[in-house]
Parts: sequence; structure tokens; C-alpha cells
Amino acid sequence: MVMKNAGKTGRTGTVLRRLGASAVVLATVLGLSAAVSQVLSPAPVDAAAQAPQAVLATSTGELAAQARALASTTAPKAAPLATTLEHQFAALTPPAPSSVRPSQHLSPSTGPTTLPQLVTAVRTSASDLLDQARRDPDGGLARLYTAAAQGRLDALGPLLPSGAPSGTDLVKPGAGAPSASCSSGASSPDADATPAPTTAATASVSGTADAGPASSASAAPTPSPRAVDATQAVLRAGRHLAYLYQVAEVRLDHEARADADRFETAVRSSGSDAAAWVRAACAQPAVPEAGYELPVTFLKAPATGLGAVEEEMANAALDLVAVSEGDLRAWAMEQYLAAGSRARHWDPTAGAGSALPGVPEAASASPYGPPSATPSSSSR
Repeated sequence: MVMKNAGKTGRTGTVLRRLGASAVVLATVLGLSAAVSQVLSPAPVDAAAQAPQAVLATSTGELAAQARALASTTAPKAAPLATTLEHQFAALTPPAPSSVRPSQHLSPSTGPTTLPQLVTAVRTSASDLLDQARRDPDGGLARLYTAAAQGRLDALGPLLPSGAPSGTDLVKPGAGAPSASCSSGASSPDADATPAPTTAATASVSGTADAGPASSASAAPTPSPRAVDATQAVLRAGRHLAYLYQVAEVRLDHEARADADRFETAVRSSGSDAAAWVRAACAQPAVPEAGYELPVTFLKAPATGLGAVEEEMANAALDLVAVSEGDLRAWAMEQYLAAGSRARHWDPTAGAGSALPGVPEAASASPYGPPSATPSSSSR
């Protein structure tokens, strides 16, 4: 009798142990499943944060529809502008719920009805993009908005009279480059005086004219390490550009030399600001190069070569827009627009056909595609 009870007790214990092990396995599987589900589930969309993007996308799509309507009727030369705006609409459309996603069926029934009205509206929209870029907490969106503003200003170029503003006037200026060092708040020994405007006759070919800030300002937030690296890239690009401007002056005609001298002064002033921003972050500006290899395009055609290197300067500034904030971002936006304007001065084809100059095509793609509105298919 005792043996039988012992056998039953042993079998019961075995069953209980097996059930316990199964429970542990089940709990582990359920826990892993929950963890995997949490990882694979998309992050919740912040509709409030994406609302400005949706507003900008909608207004861009409406302008695109209006430009396309004018291009098909009274203003055929507005067609390239319409194409640019359509591409920008696709890039600006946020991957968000329908509550904040702009409509894909946009009507040109309201808004500008003449080409001059359209030009004014597009320029105003570029200003809106730049305003949002300056204050947006998302650096990637700030870069996208800045490039979109430049792209539509470029597309406006053929529709504007000669000598019209390039777009740098649309950026609200920041406080300027900081005048104090990072440690004591006092000016650093080599940056306590703003250098006199540099001319081609006095400028150092090596780019050492960026010894100090071009403007003074109150204390500003210290740039992040990524922003410092990007600022150093702008500084290096500017030095290369200043070198080429000095070399180019003996290869250009009289009128072009005057432009080159003016642009070189602006580039060196930018270098002074960039060096000041680097010092404000307790870093040292990159050591100037002794010289630079002349690009083949520059040797063949100095003006075209200058345009290409100005584009490099613009791209470096746009990268800085993405990783900076506040006054440094505003300064980077100014440098991006100014370099783009100078690039197109030397080479009118610079950036031609790009809706978002400086932004890789993959980074500007939208899953929603271009707006479907055309003069014949738009709802009215």
C-alpha cells in the first residue's frame, strides 16, 4: 500500500514539474512576442508636430495646381515652376494619418490667377518655408524646408526681371556669430577684433583671413559636436572657395573680376563667422591648407568652376542647417542661399532641374507621390 502511494506521489510530482516547465516556456514565449510586437509596431505619430509640415505641403500643392493651370493656358513659361512645386509637394507630404495628410486632389480654383500674382505668392511661400525651417525642432525638416525654398526661388528666376532679390533677404537674420570664447566669456586673443574687409590685393591665399568673428552677439547656446563638425566643413569649403576666387581674378574679364572680388570678400567674412562659431564650442578652427589643387572644370572655364565649388559650399551649409539650431541655423541658411545665388551667377545651369538643391533624391522621396491635380482633373 505504501509502495502504491509512493508511486502515485512520484507520478504527480512529475506531472506538476512538467506543467511548471510548460508555464515557464509559455510565459517566455508570450514575453518575447510582446517585446517583438513592441519593436515592430510603428512609433505613434505626433499629429501636432506634423501639422506645420502638412500646412506647408497643402499650400505647395495648391500653388503647383495654380502654376500648372497657368502653364496650360496663358503662361506656358510657368511649366518648369509647376513641375518644381509638384515635386516639392510630394517631398513635403508627411507620412501621417489622414487627419494631417494634405489632400492629393488639389484645386487651382482659388489663389493666383495671373503670372505676376503667382510669382508673388511663390516668393511669399518661400519666406514661409524659411521661417518654419529656422524654428522647427526637427533638423531634417529644417533642411528640407530650406532646400524647398531655394528650389522654388531658382524656378522663379526665369520669371523675374534681372537683378531681382536672390532670396537671402527672406531669411530673418540671427544674432550673428558669437564674439566670446567658450570658457571665460571674454574674446579670445586671436578673435577680439573684426578684420577689415579683405580685398584681393591683401587677402591671404591660404585662407587665414578667418581669424575672428565678423559680428558680435550676446552669449548663444554652445553648438553640439555634430554642429561643430559641420561648421568646420563650411569653413574648409569657404577657404577653398576664397583660394579659387583669388586665382580666378587673373583669368576673368574686367567685369567678372569685380564680381569675383566682391564674392571673395563675402566668402572670407563667412569664414570669420564660421571660425567664431567653432571657438564658441571650445574647439579650434581647422588648420588652413597651404594650397589647393585647381579643379579641371576651373582650369577649362573659371566661371563654371567657381559655380561648381559654390555649390559645394552651399551643400556644406545645408548639412549644417540639419544639425544646428537657433542663430547658428539661421546663419547656415543664409550661407546656403548666398552660395546658391553665387553659383547661379557663374553658371546659370547650376542646380537646374533640382526641386530640392543639395538634398539627396532618396531623402526627399514621399510615399504619396506628386499631386494628382491638373487643369483637367482638378475638382472645381
